[in-house]
Amino acid sequence: MSRRSGESFQVAEFSEPLTVFDYAVEWVLALAMLFSPLALGGVESWAQQILFVLVAVVVVLVGAKLTFVRGSQFVFTWAYLPIVLYILLVTLSVIPLPAGLVQAISPGTVETKSALLSDLPNAHEILSRVTISFNVWSTEHGLRTLLAMGVVFTVIVNTYRTPGQIKRLLGTVACVGAVVSLLALAQDITHVDGKPYQIYWTIDVINAATGPYAGHAQLGQFLNLTIGAMLALAVVLIAETFHGEDPSGREIVERLNTNSIRLAILLGALMCMAAAAIAWSQSHGAEIAMGIAGLVVIALLIAKRGWRPRETPILCILAILIAVAGIAVYELMATRLPRLNGTAAGNAIARFYILKQMPPMFKTWPVMGSGLQSFEWVFPMFEQNKTNHDFFLYAENDYAQTLTDTGIVGGLLVLSFLAIMFRNWIRSIFSRRPIQLAAVGIGFSILAVMIHSAADFSQHTPSIALVSTVMVGLMVSLGHMARPATEGMEKPNFNWTPWPRLVGALIVLMAMGWSIVSIDGIRRAEFLSLESDPTYFGLRTPQGDPDFARQMHAYFAEPIALDQKAMALDPDNVLYIYGLNHFRWRELAGIRDPKTTAVIFPPNAAEEGRTIIENVTAARVMCPTYGKIYTLIGAIQWNLLDKSAGLKNLELAHKLLPGSGEPLYYLAQAAAEQGDWDKAKEWAKECFTIDFFYKEKLVDLLVREHHRADVAYEVLKGSSLGMEVLANALAGDSSQKAIFDRTQARLLELARQATVDNPQGPNVWAAFANRLEASGLQTEAVDAYRTALNRDYDNVALHLTLARLLSNMGRTDEAVREAERCLSLKPEMVEAKVLLASLRGPKLHPDSP
Repeated sequence: MSRRSGESFQVAEFSEPLTVFDYAVEWVLALAMLFSPLALGGVESWAQQILFVLVAVVVVLVGAKLTFVRGSQFVFTWAYLPIVLYILLVTLSVIPLPAGLVQAISPGTVETKSALLSDLPNAHEILSRVTISFNVWSTEHGLRTLLAMGVVFTVIVNTYRTPGQIKRLLGTVACVGAVVSLLALAQDITHVDGKPYQIYWTIDVINAATGPYAGHAQLGQFLNLTIGAMLALAVVLIAETFHGEDPSGREIVERLNTNSIRLAILLGALMCMAAAAIAWSQSHGAEIAMGIAGLVVIALLIAKRGWRPRETPILCILAILIAVAGIAVYELMATRLPRLNGTAAGNAIARFYILKQMPPMFKTWPVMGSGLQSFEWVFPMFEQNKTNHDFFLYAENDYAQTLTDTGIVGGLLVLSFLAIMFRNWIRSIFSRRPIQLAAVGIGFSILAVMIHSAADFSQHTPSIALVSTVMVGLMVSLGHMARPATEGMEKPNFNWTPWPRLVGALIVLMAMGWSIVSIDGIRRAEFLSLESDPTYFGLRTPQGDPDFARQMHAYFAEPIALDQKAMALDPDNVLYIYGLNHFRWRELAGIRDPKTTAVIFPPNAAEEGRTIIENVTAARVMCPTYGKIYTLIGAIQWNLLDKSAGLKNLELAHKLLPGSGEPLYYLAQAAAEQGDWDKAKEWAKECFTIDFFYKEKLVDLLVREHHRADVAYEVLKGSSLGMEVLANALAGDSSQKAIFDRTQARLLELARQATVDNPQGPNVWAAFANRLEASGLQTEAVDAYRTALNRDYDNVALHLTLARLLSNMGRTDEAVREAERCLSLKPEMVEAKVLLASLRGPKLHPDSP
């Protein structure tokens, strides 16, 4: 017979019976949790709109229950307070406030906006009322998700109040995690190296995508949350099976055949599958978070229960946790760290770079920040020593971005919310009821997410935010169930008066209605807009082509028309305003002299330029820190209107957007036109360093337009790609033979240095060989080709290239052997057959083996 451990494991009963509204809420939330991750993580506007509709349905259901079911009570928790205050803080940041008030609470905001907008004719009127947010559109985008998650949290606390409901919700999250894990593993296993990753085997993604997510960090964070739900449900099932008993070995074996234990074992297997999906995705942050969270929870359980081998439930818990943590730690230590690839190392450097630049941001707007999700619009102006053209959309750190987005006020509100969650977790983890052991898995989820959030900013993804909200909501529900009976669960009590609840539900429903309606135009606009390419290489159609005007009009007509429609649907999106006017400027500056590549403007260009500046000024007011706007205005002013004002705006654009090559190109152009070649060389070199795609434009500017090949050489001499473009531009020009020869010599020098830097790279040796051959050094080229083949013997193209070179050198026997090697590797290779036939004579037919 089993022996009681002396602990009473009675499940708290909830006084209110479940209603049809409760069951309906469970089904709708289950649908939302399944839909969001499978809809590409819910990041697209169409997916968010559907999610908001589902949340609004839940509001109606819960509101109907609280209003019409007599005896239903609204559950109070202090966690509501920081949520409501945070929402009010974000809402306040998008409302135009008197400049004096904003000066008192956020002087940096008024100072920055005044410095950037004071030159406008109506600057006094614009600056009399300002918003704390530097991009209201982006802040409203974050506010919609914030409202939805606040509603979901309230619904969880008020609906999931019985053990059965909590287990069903945990089971739902576990099932969703299993589906996402299976999808991720299936896509990863079937993915072919060298080809773009495909979500659902149809959607090409350039980034490190996996599963339904466009980034592996998002998948890792989502699956860590679901692993916690699996763990929580497994622990509860084990605890309920043994009811606090200390069973004998025979009884343990007998109960292994019960449905609860079988389900717990299945959940353990699903946890391992999810952990394998995380490991396969190579999300290092998620792996580290999973391992640390698992080990911490193990330590807490040992401290709570003590190490007594006959406590079967605790041993089962430890076994599951060790399986998950072991996979994470072993996979990280044994396989990942010794071969951290360049991408992972680069990501770590990028994250450190971002954090290093953020203190000045926080000092500029310390109290209320720059506005929720405004990071990408204000961060570039604080960058120093930028050496690449990547743009950071997020801080890749939830804590740092919270401080820069919402300041000290927002940070304190988030900290207070976490403190309330921790209090509820402590209350639950030390309770003796089986359902309270769900806090083990929930604690794992929240801890893993908090660790991972220090290296990624994934909580902005709606599907991840939704499951995170569900888990913290359950933590509060468990905390309430763990209270002593004398504390009571519900306060305040409205004495069954329906009106306060009805009014509250209507207010929340109105907020969700705003979210649904306001995102509709954004959704429709996303299907129409074309992202404007800031890099323009010029149209090469000759000026004398009678069809040129029609071709150029057709080239720009579609993007201009689509951006016009998108702007009409989403008028507050600065990207559409900028994109539309940028395309208009590109069309205006599209005619170029075929010899010099200099722009030939039409007679009405000045008037058109003024119109473009007037139109794009609206976006400047909406987001005064968006550097691309000043680049566009400065380029138009310099080329058509006022060179002094244009130069000022281009320099300001570079200050606001130091990681972009576009303002640097225009600054180099301005310096070249002024004859300041030292400055032109400086701007051009920085432009090319940041964005090497400008190599063609810089060669056009410096060589074809201003005939300064010497300056172009100094700008591009550090890059073989740049030297190739310069060599092509100088080829055949006898007047530039000296520079051409220097360029060729430099190309050979760069190719030789590449073999020193990467002696094992076959492509490096092949490029070096090609350069030697072009320089007439055929013997050295043969040796270099053979070195490349030593590193990549199966490269048929290299064998063929070497065979042709040997043939040209008269080394026929060696050429024949290389051609034969081609056919041994690829028997049907026609080029090799033709070469072999020419080497052996006409007796051998090209189609002969």
